[in-house]
This record gives sequence, structure tokens and C-alpha cells, in this order.
Amino acid sequence: MTGFVLLTQILAVVGLGSLLVGIPVITGMRSLGSRRESARSARMRSAVESVAEAAWSAPSADAILEHALAQCRAVTAGDVDGELERLAGGRFRARITTSRRLTADAHQFLRELERVVADAAERHTLSARLRAVSSTDALTGLPNGQALEHHLARALARAAAGTHPVALLACDVAGLARVNELHGRSAGDRLLLRLAEHVGETTRDIGFVARTGGDQFVVVVEAPPDETTLIELARRLRRGAGVRGEAGLSGRLAIGLTVWEPGDPTVVEDVLRDAHVALAVARSNASGLAVFDAELRSRTLAETERRDALAQAVDAGRIVTVLQPLVDARTLSVVGVEVLARWHSGDRLVGPAEWLDVAEDTGLIVPLGADVLRQARAASERWRVDVAVNVSARQLDLPDFAERLEEAWGDDRWDMLTIEVTESALLFDAAHVRDTLETLAARGVRISIDDFGTGYNSLARLGQLPLHELKIDKSFVDEVTTVEGAAVVRAIVGLAEAHGLDVVAEGVERPAQLAALVALGVPTVQGYMFGRPRRDISDVVDGRARPRRAAARIPQQRPAGPDAEPALRVVRPVASA
Repeated sequence: MTGFVLLTQILAVVGLGSLLVGIPVITGMRSLGSRRESARSARMRSAVESVAEAAWSAPSADAILEHALAQCRAVTAGDVDGELERLAGGRFRARITTSRRLTADAHQFLRELERVVADAAERHTLSARLRAVSSTDALTGLPNGQALEHHLARALARAAAGTHPVALLACDVAGLARVNELHGRSAGDRLLLRLAEHVGETTRDIGFVARTGGDQFVVVVEAPPDETTLIELARRLRRGAGVRGEAGLSGRLAIGLTVWEPGDPTVVEDVLRDAHVALAVARSNASGLAVFDAELRSRTLAETERRDALAQAVDAGRIVTVLQPLVDARTLSVVGVEVLARWHSGDRLVGPAEWLDVAEDTGLIVPLGADVLRQARAASERWRVDVAVNVSARQLDLPDFAERLEEAWGDDRWDMLTIEVTESALLFDAAHVRDTLETLAARGVRISIDDFGTGYNSLARLGQLPLHELKIDKSFVDEVTTVEGAAVVRAIVGLAEAHGLDVVAEGVERPAQLAALVALGVPTVQGYMFGRPRRDISDVVDGRARPRRAAARIPQQRPAGPDAEPALRVVRPVASA
């Protein structure tokens, strides 16, 4: 059975029989030689079958006609001419003529061949359109990611044979989501169309351009002269993108550049990855441009290893929690604990400074955060203390974060939980964040802004969110014994009082800092002065009675001198009133 006949049968099963010409044509041709199986009729059948199969490999509809004419000449041994007329609706009509006098069988052969050519040309054209649709970006008309991978594979093969480099420029449109949000998606589409035209015009004679995602373009340059030329090209792309267009909209491009050199592995995925690694660096550069090199490759490999190791640690339950006491600034009794995550790696407990960014970037923060919440609930029940848990912007941005939190924490004892969010986390989707926090606050969860004063949040938003607490960052506590530092803390305390919020100062390490904070009216503190984070807190709580939070703020007093040292004492928690 020929490949074409097998394919026609498969297509008929899936309902595409109307596009097939091979089987009915071949059946018809069999009738030509039903009375006697001559060599001539066999050649006719073979010619028709060959033309039908050509629909799948011919470069064009005209090439199908030329192939048919060649087959016809071989069978009739005479002069043959033909034409292919394009009709409306993607249809075709073929005419094949000869100056020879034809037998009835030969005449039927030409008519069948005309029908086969017309149907094959139609099928070829439809197939070409489908291929174009599947490899073209619908908005810009540029090749899409699939077409890019196909083109890059061929470019690398040519480069390997010709020993010349291939460059990739991965371009990201910064702020597109913001344009869509403020001006509507149609404005964002118009911006993308303008940028697609700009990138295409700038690289018309030297590169292949594809749109690979919502806000990303990739340019492939074969045999670039040198890296300096590529960097200048990237700068032209960035300058042109920044020109304001319709409604004053402009785009800012971040561009990551990588150059494949002969001798490197010709793996499309690796080259694309290198370009996007450089792009990730470019997004945070003031220049908006980064070049992938050996140092970046080494750093990328290290990050990949760390990412994989962290993923294994999350799966294996090697993310553990330690507890740092929250202390009443006046009585020095423990009123709660902050639950902090540590990566148990070998014989070390690794702090989040070494892996938090990886967890955020990879999304591992979501399962990791859920596990920390479960451990926090267990600690709260064991020691009968209020617990505070950090929640990342990535977690808070989840559409079902409130439900996920309930699944991890449980459906009761909400008043024993405080979630700490950074100011930057409040900048994501403002309406969604507010709705999520209001849902949690309605259940009794306390909401705290961590590292207050170090982010970019508007003070006006404090009154619009269901907040309970501000945490003064360690950088302010470090300076609290100076005049300027005390003024900053006093302002934060005053702001909290105006909004009815509690205040916690973190990072307290010296008695002089504690004295200054007490004088400034800070009711709750934490820091190494009261003990490092640890698994066992039995030395400061006995688990028999839930400690009380400070009932009221301490009135502000004159700042204490830096040498003042209060008498420190850690007491057992007292029963709740």
C-alpha cells in the first residue's frame, strides 16, 4: 500500500474524505483497464497516483501542474500543454491539452488527470494556508514561536556547516500590562503593532523577526559582523521603541543578546534559553540591555542547580521553621512569635536571603508558603502563642489565596494568626489584594505591613486597607538612638496611632535601642536581644496559657539616652483575661 493511499484512508476515518482524490481516482482508473491489464493502463494509473501524492510535497500549485504534464508526456509520448485557473473560494480548474489524436482511454486519462490536478492544487493551497495560520502571530502577522524554532534550527544547521555565528536578540515590551490596564487592550494591541513594525523595519535586511509571546519579540541575525554591531542594533531598537506614537503611548524594550558560535551545541532550546537569561538581566539594568557570556552562563548554571535543589527540598519536607519571640516592650513577656522559614541543607539551616528570590521566580514559594503555614499552625497549638507568618507578593496575587490559606491553616483560631506582607506586595493588583485582605480580616486574621517605610506604598492607602499593624524595619531601629532616627520612628508611631494600628519594631539588638523605642511609644519588639530564632521556645513560654498582646500603646516620652539600660527579664506568659 502506498503512503498516499494509507493517508487517504486515515483522513477518511476522521471525516476529511471530501478532500481526498486518490482513492476515487485510482478506482476510476482501474475501470480503464478492467477488460485487460495492459502496461499502458498501468502507467496511467501510476501517473495519476503520482500527481495525487505530489499535493503533499510540491512547493506550489503550479508545480503540481508541471508534474502532471511531465507524467502525461511520459504516458502519451506527445506534446502536452496545460494551465491552472484559480477560481473563487480557493477552488481550481485545470486544463490539459495535446495535439495528438487520443484513444478513449487516453482521453479519459487526461480528464481524470485534470480533476486530480485541480483537487491536489486545492488541497495544497489549503494545507499551505493552515501551515501559515499555525506559524503566524494573529495580531502582528509576524512568525510566531513555532516558526521561530523552525527557522532557528535551520539557521544553526547552516551556521554549523558554514562556520559562522548566529545571534539572537530577545526583546521584552516593558509596561504593556499597564497600558492595557489604563487605556484598554485595544491600545495595547496598537502599541504592539507599532513596535512590530519598528522591529521589522529596523532588522529588515539582516534579521528574522518573530513575536513569541504577549509582550516579547525575538530577532535572529545570521553571520553578524561583530558584537559591537549587534549592540548598536539593540540600541536602535530601544531608541525607536521609545518614540511616542498614538495617544502618546510608547514602549520600552529590554533586550537580551546571545551569540551562538561554531562549535557550540546546535540545540535550539539552549540558544533560546541563553537569550532569555540575558533578557532577565536586561530587565533590571539601567541600560535595558544585557549580553549572555561565560560568567552569566556560570551564574545561570548555579541558579539552575539551586532551583533544582530547592525544589527537591520542598518536596522532601526539608523546609523547616524556627520561631523568634515577639516581646512586650515594657514587661518583656513573650506575646507571640514570628515563624521564619529555613532550608535544612546538609548540616546547615539556610536563611531565606540565599533562596527566597529563587522560590519567588520559580513559583516554589506557593507550596513552600503553604507548608510554612501548616507548621505555624502546629507551633501555635503546641505553645499556645499567636504566630506571625510572612506572605509573599506571589502568594497574595493568587486568585484563590484566601482559600489556600484556609486549607493550610484550618478553619478556626484565625485570631491567633498574623500575616505579614511587604509594601511592594500591595502594589500588584490593588483591588484583588484589598478584597483578599478584607476576606482574611473578616475571619479574624491580623494584617501587618512588614518593613514599613522601605517600600513605595502610598500613605493614603493605609486607610483603605484592613490593616492592624506596622512593623518598623531594622534599618530604622539601627538609627533610633540618633536624633534623626528617633524622628523617623516617632513619625511612624504617630502615623500608626492616627490609623488605629499597632506597632512592632524588629531587629532590636541593644538595650539602648529598646529604651529609645519604649520612650517613643513602641509597644512590641523583636530581635536578637531577646534570642535568636530557634525551634524550641520552652524557655520563654510554657504552652499552658496564651500570652496577651499589649493592650495599649505606650505614651511617647522624651528619648532615652543611648546608655540607658532597662532591666531585662523574660517571664512566663500570663493567662488571657
